[in-house]
Amino acid sequence: MIASVDRPTGEPSARAVATSEHREFRSFLRSVGLLAGARQAAALVFVGVVLVLPNLGRPAAVEQFLWAYYGMLILTSVGGLGLERGAGLTVALSDGDAREAMAPLLVLRLLSLPLQVVGLWLVLAFVGVGLPVAAFAATIVWIVAVQVQLPAFAALRSLGNRSTEPTIWIALRCVEAPLLLGLARAGAGSSILVTAIALVECLGAACSLGSLPGRWRLGSFRIHRNAGWSWRTIGAYAVVELLAVAYLRVDLLLVGRILGPAVGAAYGLLSRMLDGLIGVQNSVNFWLFAETVRRRSTGAAGGSPVRAKSLVVFPRIAVAAMLPAILCAAWVGDLVPSLAPAVDTLRLLLVAFPFLVVGAIELYARSGEGRNRSVIWVTILGLIVNVGLNLTLLSTVGLVGAGWALLGSELVQVVALWRIGQPHERELLRPVVRDVLVYGGLLLVVAVALNVGQVPLAAVGAVTLVGLLTVRAAPLSLKGRLA
Repeated sequence: MIASVDRPTGEPSARAVATSEHREFRSFLRSVGLLAGARQAAALVFVGVVLVLPNLGRPAAVEQFLWAYYGMLILTSVGGLGLERGAGLTVALSDGDAREAMAPLLVLRLLSLPLQVVGLWLVLAFVGVGLPVAAFAATIVWIVAVQVQLPAFAALRSLGNRSTEPTIWIALRCVEAPLLLGLARAGAGSSILVTAIALVECLGAACSLGSLPGRWRLGSFRIHRNAGWSWRTIGAYAVVELLAVAYLRVDLLLVGRILGPAVGAAYGLLSRMLDGLIGVQNSVNFWLFAETVRRRSTGAAGGSPVRAKSLVVFPRIAVAAMLPAILCAAWVGDLVPSLAPAVDTLRLLLVAFPFLVVGAIELYARSGEGRNRSVIWVTILGLIVNVGLNLTLLSTVGLVGAGWALLGSELVQVVALWRIGQPHERELLRPVVRDVLVYGGLLLVVAVALNVGQVPLAAVGAVTLVGLLTVRAAPLSLKGRLA
């Protein structure tokens, strides 16, 4: 197809530009959809197994396995050292030899092993949970295996590889789910449960690394310094990742500390449901980061149409998905009786998700542009608000305070991103922030009404939100929304 060109200037016409941008976003959506579908399916499989475990296994073994799992989730990000983002950037700036570019990061990963041991001990000691020595060691192996997979997946995304990561996600869960259920039903202890999962994850790490093109040169710590890329950038990414995981996991630790390990374990299951949603959104975030890095490496000028369109499309999808989830949240208590007292908290966590979507898109896009300082400050602000609200509310209103804390901190971050953005970003975000405040407010009305038993009020809020979404569901255009 030959693009239309304006005769006087020789530049592509507006119609040709719009067509190119539309095609670019459709390609982005295909990549996101494939990864999101695989990650969500994998998350649903594993979370489903975790929810069933208390009904099959020995209570002590299951509780220890759950805290090993939560420790893995926390340490995977806390000890990530920013290597996932770093891998995407360094491979994008390399000359096509992904293994050579990845080698220094993998060496750094292995050198961080003592930090993982100390970190896991601190997490478990903080909430007062003990693990057998074998289970503790297997958890460390689990953590390192996942931490190797994630940079490898980021490198594959930066190369435009859509299929390998989803395939590995699905394959691992298909092996882990029946294995874990069978062992729990047989009465296996926590050491056996954790070891089995750790070995499967090691296989996934081997497959992900084997999918990278090039040759391994592990002896070199040389990195590609194109576009300002250096170990200083790695450090900035490490701080960003550390703050992000502290923000997402601090509530779990505070709940476990203030309300006790049993309540903390239950809240951890709620958090895993939210993590499943975040996993879907991360598919957008990861590909948006890769797309931003590719634009940066090629010196592309102007705002990213993918970023602009993502800010319009994905928050609305999140709102549309959260409404039925909030209305049906009581089913979680029916399916898992131990979670029935926590349904009110779950509804508030779901309300926070559309705000999280807006914040995540902007944070990843700005990080991909190399503006990590503003990302760090916004995340610190959210962390301070989150910790402050949790400390205040958990001891006064109980577990539901964790839901209010997350909602408050997400709202603060969205507003902060709008206020500190560059002029074109404030213009881009203004209608997005307005929409998410209106939609989020109506979701909150529905959630709070259901929490206090006011079903008619919840129905009014739900109908109003559906009507508003329907009215505004006209075909979305990139015109007028580009940065």
